[in-house]
Amino acid sequence: MAERFMLGDLERLPVDVVVRVLSELRPADLAVAEAVCRSIRSLVVENLLWQQQCTLENAAFSSSVSGLLPQQSESDAPGTSAEADARSTKQSWAWKLLCYRLSAPNAQDSLLAQPLHASSTDNAEETVENVAWPLRGRRVGQIWPGVARYWSSKGHDDEDSDEQLLLRLAHPTCLIREVHIQAFQAEFQTGSPIYSPQRVSFSMGGVDCFEADGTPQATAAILGAACRGAGQAATTTTPEYNMAKNSTLQAFVVPPSPCFGGLLQVNLHGRTQRQREDDRWYTCIAYIRVVGTPVYDFVPRCTLQPPASLPAPTWPDRRGWLSRLLGKPAATAPDNTIEKNEHAAFQSQGPSQMSRVEGVRVQLALVRRDPLEAAGGLHQVSECRRHVTGAQHPHSHVIQDLVAMQALQQQDAYDNYIQDAGQQ
Repeated sequence: MAERFMLGDLERLPVDVVVRVLSELRPADLAVAEAVCRSIRSLVVENLLWQQQCTLENAAFSSSVSGLLPQQSESDAPGTSAEADARSTKQSWAWKLLCYRLSAPNAQDSLLAQPLHASSTDNAEETVENVAWPLRGRRVGQIWPGVARYWSSKGHDDEDSDEQLLLRLAHPTCLIREVHIQAFQAEFQTGSPIYSPQRVSFSMGGVDCFEADGTPQATAAILGAACRGAGQAATTTTPEYNMAKNSTLQAFVVPPSPCFGGLLQVNLHGRTQRQREDDRWYTCIAYIRVVGTPVYDFVPRCTLQPPASLPAPTWPDRRGWLSRLLGKPAATAPDNTIEKNEHAAFQSQGPSQMSRVEGVRVQLALVRRDPLEAAGGLHQVSECRRHVTGAQHPHSHVIQDLVAMQALQQQDAYDNYIQDAGQQ
């Protein structure tokens, strides 16, 4: 194929020089050059230039992917060299599409679809589901202080104790660039204290939260897989970030990090506020927003088996609270370790300068219909679906009664105004 390379003055250059020039192009320019003629397209396909572009676009993402599984057809069976070239072209096209998905801008809506569970919860109305309520939907809830939406941990005697929040994202494959967190300010308490953590970090992936057809798995199944360390083992862990003690929305910009399987764990390190009533340390979060882009048309299908030489990863306190949550004795994990034939979904280690991608690599499958698009798009499954009436809030009947009372008061005021205007 290389000997038949003919394109004007470029034919005087060695083929390796032309390939080097093509490899230096940006993705948009490479797509234009590829469309010039079959000879250049053949060079792009044979030299895996689109796969190199994906590595340049996001090294952490590409290093976690062992290969792509393009859409299969009846003509993909082993045969002639022409059929082999067709398969190579399909593989190159799949990498090209993945490169476009990785370079897409951030989605307007939050990637957070469903809060799953927290390591501890103080009261029934302070569940982790409250952190997904969008900020613009909280105006109705602020009519009465008793319906403030936030998650609260249980009290602890140690200010250095940690908490974890498990969240399910909207797509099986996501690229996360930012996480926004707002600590809760208890204005109904003396002094309006702010219950923020000292530091935060994030663990992404590790467990497949979706069925083969793209529908989300049940919460119990996801938590069970996380407890066993089963499922997708590729995990991205970010360094720890200091969190200011204020009630503003704080943005934590992370290195563009892949999340395979759709599970995000928010690690809240340390506590900064005691509660006067019981003199114990608490952490309260009002809102979490995940910023990034879904990698449309690609879903993780299978993982490579981990090498036997890998040591058994540690599972700090999370193994205990997940076991208690599922009704299993925590003694099933002696010394806080997992058996060597299992892989931890998340590994908590010390701070570093960049995100770490650990565990075995995954294979991505190119699907004919993206599961998120089949569900109506990101806007239909993210937090935006929750802000219409507040019907999903535990105190929704209180909110509805207050809204109805305000409507009646406004109607009475309007009727009185019309009556007074008529008398004048």
